[in-house]
Amino acid sequence: MKIKLIASVVLCLITASLIAQPADQPSVRLGIMGGLNIATIVKTNDQNFQSDPLFGFNGGALLQIPFGRIIAIEPEILYSQKGYKSTGSYLGQDYDYRRHTDFIDVPLLLKLNASENFGFVIGPQFSFLTSTRTVVKSGANSMEQTVDNDNSNLRKNVLGGVIGFDINLDRHAFVYARYTLDLQIDNGNGSPSTPEYRNQVFQLGLGLLF
Repeated sequence: MKIKLIASVVLCLITASLIAQPADQPSVRLGIMGGLNIATIVKTNDQNFQSDPLFGFNGGALLQIPFGRIIAIEPEILYSQKGYKSTGSYLGQDYDYRRHTDFIDVPLLLKLNASENFGFVIGPQFSFLTSTRTVVKSGANSMEQTVDNDNSNLRKNVLGGVIGFDINLDRHAFVYARYTLDLQIDNGNGSPSTPEYRNQVFQLGLGLLF
């Protein structure tokens, strides 16, 4: 239902842009994008908790819907690998704990073009959890567990925010840098196995417009 609503909003924006757009104004453009995720978390109930970055991938498609030369609406749909890594020692044994969470992210961004080659983006993001995998290593032992999302204590739909910038390399290629942060806690009860936290991700990548 939420995906259908988002698709309807995007379709209305495209239609309005095409109707209101003068002939000499920039046109609606479709693009693809992909790059690196540097993911970690903000834990909300334990300030002493430390997590290390987990590296992953982000990639998908976008639309640029201009309203003049300065302002544009940019809806995107991205596959995004998130999660976190935590290392330490427990009962004399070193451990390495990694939680991988895969999402479909749908940012709805406002783009402000400061110049022909540089623009800022900001807006909400709707994230849909698709899979979860946990890997635990302790001493010589290693355990990997795939979590059933229907039975886990993770939130399946998360509202977040995005801020960042784009640098245009030419008319068709650009590089992007983004920071995304969940605005909702990702689990329900803050149990030791599923601490209360919010995903935060730094994204770097390359986009192509057609």
